[in-house]
Amino acid sequence: MKVHNNDMISMINNLFRSSNVIDQKVLNVLSCVLRSDFVPDKFKKFSYADYQIPIENNQKMLLPTIEGKILQELCLEGDEMVLEIGTGTGYLTCCLSKLCKHVHSIDIFNNLIEFAKNNLKKYSQIQNITLENIDIKKKWSMINSYDVVILTSYLSDEIMLSNHLKDNSKAFLFVGSVDSPIKKGLIIKKFTKNSLTKNILFESDTTPLI
Repeated sequence: MKVHNNDMISMINNLFRSSNVIDQKVLNVLSCVLRSDFVPDKFKKFSYADYQIPIENNQKMLLPTIEGKILQELCLEGDEMVLEIGTGTGYLTCCLSKLCKHVHSIDIFNNLIEFAKNNLKKYSQIQNITLENIDIKKKWSMINSYDVVILTSYLSDEIMLSNHLKDNSKAFLFVGSVDSPIKKGLIIKKFTKNSLTKNILFESDTTPLI
């Protein structure tokens, strides 16, 4: 994979590595997917800053360090069917597509789905992404069809999501209260109906699941 420009090299060396994102497979993906291709025009100068970039519908892009940590901690092997809840601009979607078999990315906001589709045209060689305008709160049961689930917004607790995970699957999500400015990013690994593990990875801020 080819690193595109000096900004990307600097971001990887100074931002990701200093945040302990060191998996070479993940770093290669972050090198070949330009974050600036997915940032709204008026914020492109902040593409490689560790800054929550505002997007439409009062949503925000995740911090690039958080996106890197998510990709690293999921330990994708290439054969997974992934559900991403919260497409946003499509940046994380694109990165995920290079690490798994297929990404089904959904968002409640159709204008964000269209924005992501337009951004992903710059990566037309990628053929393993499906984007859909879906409200997950009306279709929690669909989670059961995937090996990996990623929720980019936060829930008050993980029970609703974890109850719908299939056996031998895993999920990343943020959990926290409306009153708290900091949310916990955690990985859930579900082995059977009555057996799962939860591991808190980091703390950050994000928007609630609408």
